[in-house]
Amino acid sequence: MNLELKPITALLLAATASLQVLPAAAQVGAPPPPTPAQYEGRDGNWYNPANWSIGRVPGIDDCVQLDGRDRVSIDFALAAPGQETAAYNDIIIVAAAQLTTQQGAVMESRQVMHRQATTARIVMHGGGWIGGDLITEPGRASLLGPEGGLWLDPSAVAKTHVQLVDGFRMQFGLGGRSPASASRDASGALQLAAGYGHYSTLTADSVALDGHLWLNLHHEFRPARGDRFQLIKVARSSSGEFNGLPEGALAACTADGVGLSISYRGGDGNDVELIAEDASAKACLAPTVQPLFQINRLISIDNPVVAQTREYVLLARQVGVPTL
Repeated sequence: MNLELKPITALLLAATASLQVLPAAAQVGAPPPPTPAQYEGRDGNWYNPANWSIGRVPGIDDCVQLDGRDRVSIDFALAAPGQETAAYNDIIIVAAAQLTTQQGAVMESRQVMHRQATTARIVMHGGGWIGGDLITEPGRASLLGPEGGLWLDPSAVAKTHVQLVDGFRMQFGLGGRSPASASRDASGALQLAAGYGHYSTLTADSVALDGHLWLNLHHEFRPARGDRFQLIKVARSSSGEFNGLPEGALAACTADGVGLSISYRGGDGNDVELIAEDASAKACLAPTVQPLFQINRLISIDNPVVAQTREYVLLARQVGVPTL
């Protein structure tokens, strides 16, 4: 899928270009950050001015904070003319808050912070997220494991610095053999390739890895022996690895015995790559190996009664994605 959006404003370009070493808030002499725009609505529509404490839709100069059990969706179909981007300064996700982007939506930001990485969540459906940093902070562990993190139904994320902590979950969707991407053409127009036929990607100048890697299949895609998926592309430096997955470890298996092994030395030597190869039934049954299932849509379940059922517990442990 290729979508063309209006070029980002010069202000955003200037803001993101200045983030070469540290976020602006941490730089000497930087002005204090603005008071965050708080979500106060009920319908979950990002583009409804009545949902925000500032009385308007947040823009490029605003910090945004989602807290508690806020559920907000960015859907371009609901945007007014000229609002077909979700551009903002910083966004802070706290506690069990969730931000969802619908098909084709692109977020642009200076920095995104997950203040409680085990519960705060961003779910992306075939979209893009460009600019700034992704910073995560530890949160309280859930009995069902990490429920928060970044869930990508084949989407492209391009950041400057990425810092993941223990308890954070990076969930990559595999929906094809082409890497998802978000880039600008010669005119400055944004070109998005995501969704059907693609697999999720994260690109950054520097990456500090920790937390949990989760994988799911989308759009009826099945990996085949010899496939390679460059999930994370690092331009400069990388460190760390995902929990329980050292170099060469088997990360996941399909029902027909195709295993996905992980390497942190892919690409130019520091990229995270999955390599598909035949795997024995015994190897696929190891407790550190995730069974791969088809997920047609990432759906969150907030009903506490449902969440306590045995079926939900088993699904959360085996797949990592609550589904209806």
